[in-house]
Amino acid sequence: NLTTNGRLLTARQTTLLNSPALRQIDISLHSFESEKAGPALTTYLAEVLAFVQQARVVQPALFINLRLWNRPLLLADARPDPPQEILRQLAAFFELPPQVVDRLAPAGRLTLAPKVFVSLAPPFTWPHAPGPDLGGRGFCRGLRDHVAILVDGTVVPCCLDAEADIVLGNLLNQPFHEILASPRASRMRQGFARWQVVEPLCRRCSYRQRFQPGVGA
Repeated sequence: NLTTNGRLLTARQTTLLNSPALRQIDISLHSFESEKAGPALTTYLAEVLAFVQQARVVQPALFINLRLWNRPLLLADARPDPPQEILRQLAAFFELPPQVVDRLAPAGRLTLAPKVFVSLAPPFTWPHAPGPDLGGRGFCRGLRDHVAILVDGTVVPCCLDAEADIVLGNLLNQPFHEILASPRASRMRQGFARWQVVEPLCRRCSYRQRFQPGVGA
């Protein structure tokens, strides 16, 4: 799987759509969370959707997940905001009734087309320092069913570690199975199995709280 903010999809389109190992692309549309709806957003979405359209033709087996992880749980009013405007443009592009967007829960998922989805979730804070320590009790799926590989080959527990605070190894000079079996990776995995958070970055991470009993993802 590839996670991206979508800014380079046009430039890398040929490479991506000719990569047989690529199973799913997660496009973080919430990269526009600090930008107002307007021409810049329209241009950005047009490029993303052009890629999606081409991918459906060239790689019909490819899953595409459009992430909007910046939608508040409670929508106080109907004023236009980037998440809502993006949803409206997606509905128009895929020829969905506008009321589908209006009924979509703040944390939910909608099928836009075969193998193309939009997923919504409330905003979260990136866990890099400085940030409050949220305690050593908790669980995460990092190293359980996924890891992240940064552009330089660095392997980290999950894609929230974009600054490589927790370096487990590098695929360019070490086999993947050795990286997963490293002492640091093993310590993290064993800690999560006991609901113990051992890394400072993970202790600051609010996203892991979604895995607590009674807390929705």
